Amino acid sequence: MKKLLLSSLLAVMLSLTSISAFAQLPRESNDVYWNRVNSLVKEEKVLIELKNGKTIKTKINSVSDNAIVIDQKGKTKDIAKNDIGKIYQLTKKRPTKGVLIGAGSGFAVGAGTMAAIGGDDGDAAAAAFVLGGGAIGAGVGALVGWLAGKGDKQELFYENK
Repeated sequence: MKKLLLSSLLAVMLSLTSISAFAQLPRESNDVYWNRVNSLVKEEKVLIELKNGKTIKTKINSVSDNAIVIDQKGKTKDIAKNDIGKIYQLTKKRPTKGVLIGAGSGFAVGAGTMAAIGGDDGDAAAAAFVLGGGAIGAGVGALVGWLAGKGDKQELFYENK
């Protein structure tokens, strides 16, 4: 009986301490996330979505506790932290993967098409005919992959809720 009472009392005490410890956890605020914005370096490219719906693609000049300073058309401009909805960090895409996938797909389509068409004498297509079609397809596919991989990649960096 004493063991049961003691274990019940211990369980109640542990649950109360965990509740009070949970209550003391700091509430996450936008300031915690704004510290991440402070890590942006000068001349870093960003896309800023303002709360009024406008977007600005620019470079960072500096960041303070209450605002972000950007370069816009050779002039600096302050944007208040409260006016910012989202900030996206912009990095260059690397089109290598797209080029390789496009070239492989293009080769397969080109070679497959030439093999399906066959030779001009009604027999199976000659190897050179198939490889030539594959090479043309690979070139077209690589170009499409490169075009798809160009530009900037956007990564959500900050969101003001």
